[in-house]
Amino acid sequence: MKHQDFLIQQYIDAFEYCSVYVIGPQDKEPVQIACSKAISIKVDDKQTAKWQRLAFHSRFWCSSHCKAKAIEADTNRELRSKLSRSGWLNVSAELARAVIRKVAAASNITLTPHSLVIERAEQAIARVEEILIGMQQRGEMRQINETYKNYRMKFEASADRRRGEARAMNYDQFFLRYKVNFLRQLAFAMKERRPNAENKEPMSADLAEISKAE
Repeated sequence: MKHQDFLIQQYIDAFEYCSVYVIGPQDKEPVQIACSKAISIKVDDKQTAKWQRLAFHSRFWCSSHCKAKAIEADTNRELRSKLSRSGWLNVSAELARAVIRKVAAASNITLTPHSLVIERAEQAIARVEEILIGMQQRGEMRQINETYKNYRMKFEASADRRRGEARAMNYDQFFLRYKVNFLRQLAFAMKERRPNAENKEPMSADLAEISKAE
């Protein structure tokens, strides 16, 4: 997974989002409607030689897996008369998309377009990067560096007990974990709608948390 996609996934996980999507051959039937929490979905396993390359026709995000799963189930139920033996729906992507919206509206479930979720995630990531750069410019990274140094010392002291089965994180890995933790805090704060949450910087307690071995 690419670095940016990895960070976007952390943002989505913090919000507990889950998507409902429509895939199918480009410009033709049939389609399949399913749900997933993953930002990256492999469709190659569903590819057949008879079809053009599979593509995502639509993707919407819900605020929980339960809501996405309910929309998936209800939409497939509405279109069950079009279900083929292969498990695909002989309907157009446009019809599938319309039924998804209809089902969501009937259940009072908000659908957020995929592009908007990605845009919000990228904005949050950019904000984290901005704050971390500011911390570096102000010489405020010393605490992070000291925490990493203590983590390495503790890890090396316990190396004999680990019997060489684990490796300590290098600084880049440690800093990425710190960044992820910060991003998730920002996402949680946004989710809870705390005022000025995006301006808060991480506390020392968070450093101790991310220094724990996986």
